[in-house]
Amino acid sequence: VGAEGAGLLNEYYTPTNVIKSIWNIVQKLAPNAQTAFEPSLGVGRFIMESPVDIQVDGAEISKVSGTIASILHPDSNITIGDFQELFFDRKTNKQKPIKQYDVLVGNPPFGDRAGFLKGKGEESKINREEEYFIKRGLDMTKDGGYLVYVVNSSFLKTGISAGKQAISLQGQLVEAYRLPENSFEDTSIGTDIVVFKKLPAKEADMGPVRSRTITDDIYFRANPANVLGETLTRKNKFGQMETYVKGDLEEALKKINPTEVKLSQLANMMGIPFTEIKADIEDIGEIAETAENFTEFKNEVIEKYDNADVVEGIIEDNGFNDLMEVFDKANEVQEEEVVVPKKITKVELN
Repeated sequence: VGAEGAGLLNEYYTPTNVIKSIWNIVQKLAPNAQTAFEPSLGVGRFIMESPVDIQVDGAEISKVSGTIASILHPDSNITIGDFQELFFDRKTNKQKPIKQYDVLVGNPPFGDRAGFLKGKGEESKINREEEYFIKRGLDMTKDGGYLVYVVNSSFLKTGISAGKQAISLQGQLVEAYRLPENSFEDTSIGTDIVVFKKLPAKEADMGPVRSRTITDDIYFRANPANVLGETLTRKNKFGQMETYVKGDLEEALKKINPTEVKLSQLANMMGIPFTEIKADIEDIGEIAETAENFTEFKNEVIEKYDNADVVEGIIEDNGFNDLMEVFDKANEVQEEEVVVPKKITKVELN
């Protein structure tokens, strides 16, 4: 939400599990990201779920929501006002310098775009809100960084536009996921998670080619596995046939980066950077390959880590299932009782 008046008609609260999935994608693609920006942050739900090692700033048009966000998140630099005014000075009608971030995340508004600043020349050719927020979001993204938004499915379903052409000059769609209908409690609209990589200016000449992947549902026709549910057809309110996705949101989100989901949960539960978890997995894997038995493995892990309370969780959720069996068998069959130390306990994950 986070908007007043007409804004409420085309903005919706983002479910927490969707927000977590977006951060999981960020941590997979940009594990070393340190800064992020959310252009329509409401009261700061994306900040609430952000990784501990990423500084998240944002903008919010609603004075009420923006003030609440500022109180809840005093360490974030939050601009209360129109996102467009980060780029365009309404007094001088001139462009402003743009601060850049490692990643952009969010659930921008959608619908027809109008207003004073558009009329004054702020991206006046872009006629859709979601296209404006993607284009300007890419402007705020460092080269090589990523923009991860949840948007109305109409963005990828519709044809070419001036906004999509502008987006494709500097960004490439690298991933997209179509969520089941009714993913948001207050609307039945279809929604997609879209992931763009920011490209250097020298690659702008390939923009017309890239623009094809964000039109007429070409991406999902080429990647049907990324439609996270069953595609069905029906008549819409105008009597025309349309497609929609039926399914369970929670089950759908599990299909997005399952390994990164577990890693991200572990990292946030421990309150440590995601990169440290990934390094731990590599280290533990090396120990597992050289250890001759469970006892040796256990002792080496304990010796390496002062606090090894997530070792079992890391192993279980990242492909070392054979070692989980060793954990179990060790307590059952060894002549000398070998128990897993209390420090090494299973981490319950959602």
